[in-house]
Amino acid sequence: MFEKETVEVTCPKCGHKSQESVAKLKTDGYTCPKCGATGDTSDLVSGIKEVEGSTEKLKGEIAKLKKRLGY
Repeated sequence: MFEKETVEVTCPKCGHKSQESVAKLKTDGYTCPKCGATGDTSDLVSGIKEVEGSTEKLKGEIAKLKKRLGY
């Protein structure tokens, strides 16, 4: 759902900041484009999945409300 979005990531080793797509972080993890260090993205991916689930639930609730109100 948020795969096309980008987030700013700071390298845990050299401090370089880069823009990374959510899709890349979810599938490939993080590798600093400057120094090559890797970072653990499991917390980020877990948080994104939680937000995606909440968003889908909200969409369902909005659809139910629209139906009830005749929209």
